[in-house]
Amino acid sequence: ALRVLARALAASATTTTSASSSSSSAASPTDLSSLAPRCVALLLAHPTTPSAVAAAADVLEMAAAAAAAAAAGAAGPRSKSGSSKTSDLDLIASAEQKDALLSALSPSLSSPSARLRSGALRALVAARPEDVGAGPLSALAGVLAGDLDVARGRAGAVAVARVGEGFARGLFSAASSASLSALATHALVGSLSVRFAPLWPAARTALAEALRADFAVAWPVVLSATAEAQRAALAGEGENKVFRGGKKAPKKPSAEEEEASRVRISFGDGEDAAAAPAAAGG
Repeated sequence: ALRVLARALAASATTTTSASSSSSSAASPTDLSSLAPRCVALLLAHPTTPSAVAAAADVLEMAAAAAAAAAAGAAGPRSKSGSSKTSDLDLIASAEQKDALLSALSPSLSSPSARLRSGALRALVAARPEDVGAGPLSALAGVLAGDLDVARGRAGAVAVARVGEGFARGLFSAASSASLSALATHALVGSLSVRFAPLWPAARTALAEALRADFAVAWPVVLSATAEAQRAALAGEGENKVFRGGKKAPKKPSAEEEEASRVRISFGDGEDAAAAPAAAGG
């Protein structure tokens, strides 16, 4: 419903633009940005629900694009498209809400769900243009969405490597809080769930940089992800059969096979095995 409302407002603003160009620049961003509090409430209530996170991310991206277009139009035709101030694109003024979003959505970036990973990062890029949107993490949204081919996979490996370089330069650990470091670590762990093997070496190298640069923050994230992967692998869940050498879980034996197995164990495979049916029947 939130996504439909945003599209309706965007369509209404487009109609207003064609009818009266003088009022178009103010109508679109104002209407769409008014949906930002609803997006924040939805994200904080359902930070691990892929459909809710993706919908909120879509609306925030639409509002951010409208605000950027309005800021560029207000600056005049001579200004460049990237010259808008960050404050002009800020959809969420409350620092408390921004911090709450960062804490709530960070774990979703390491989720096995591609839709959840990508939606969470897209929402944070739109909600926090001053740090998440301005750094190397913004380029990882397409990577975390998966479905990479050779060309996009190479670009994704470069984006992942730049996050590792950010750790090496102290870009995340030098932040005002440890939240950005945890966010970047979750994003790197999430990239290991992308079904594109050439991406994984870059992710492992970047994780090593994260552990060297900010061990206290990065290690709990890596340890938790490793423990969950081990638990799922031992339980034979989902796609994690790869941890068992690519072999599928053994087929559960039938009742007859279990009975025959018990008979073999009881009587052995020698001469007494011939007496097994009679003994079993007796």
